[in-house]
Amino acid sequence: MPLRRETVVDAALELLDEVGLDALTTRALTGRLGVRPGALYWHVRDKRELLTAVAERIMDEVFAPATAPTAPPAGTPTPAPAATPAAATPALATPADGTCAAATPADGTPAPATPADGTPAPATPAADTPATDSGPADDWIADVTVFAHALRSALLRHRDGARLVATHTPVSPVALRAVEEGLARMRAAGVPLELAAHFGDTVTSYVTGFALQEQAAPGGAAAGPAPDAAAYPHLTAWAGLHTTPDRDAAFRTGIALITGGLRVALEGGSGQV
Repeated sequence: MPLRRETVVDAALELLDEVGLDALTTRALTGRLGVRPGALYWHVRDKRELLTAVAERIMDEVFAPATAPTAPPAGTPTPAPAATPAAATPALATPADGTCAAATPADGTPAPATPADGTPAPATPAADTPATDSGPADDWIADVTVFAHALRSALLRHRDGARLVATHTPVSPVALRAVEEGLARMRAAGVPLELAAHFGDTVTSYVTGFALQEQAAPGGAAAGPAPDAAAYPHLTAWAGLHTTPDRDAAFRTGIALITGGLRVALEGGSGQV
């Protein structure tokens, strides 16, 4: 059977989950596929294009979670399963260039038609934070919270997923279309374009960095000596309150702080944080 690009990317993603990013070599990939090394270059120009295609595949899972694998690779930290809220609105996507977006709302508005190239429309990712309906700011706070949880889950689902996505900008049609739709929706809600772009970039950077830390030390960092209570009273008090770190709670707190900035900017009417 002739080798196809989709087969190459699928095999590369499986290999990533098994051996990690550093060991994902073209030699290892051709060995898995049972082809000569040169056969890969009919489908990808070089290793960077291959890794970018794998990063795109991971990001597509954010918008089409029904097709995503359910089991993370062994040893990968995974957040607690999140229930899909009944009133949740779809996600806000942000590529590395700073733009951001959201998929079609779940308020009865028809989904965008599937383009002629057959690329599926982005689906709604799950999250554990309910949406609100008290105004445009709350709509976007719900959107970005849904997106943030879906992105973290997708990155943690794959070994070194955060590092791969952070270093290889995904530009798949699914992600780009979600970006464009979300920018249009934010503009329609009165959000200045520059603020929307900075907001999306900030959220995506936070989620990616948070997942990078989780994957760098999946077992948790080794505990150091307790700080001197007299010299560091606040640190000592904080350490006493968090003897067992709750990464999910920390993640939710970070997202709440970021989205709180958007609320202030929109309610203040200045379009600036």
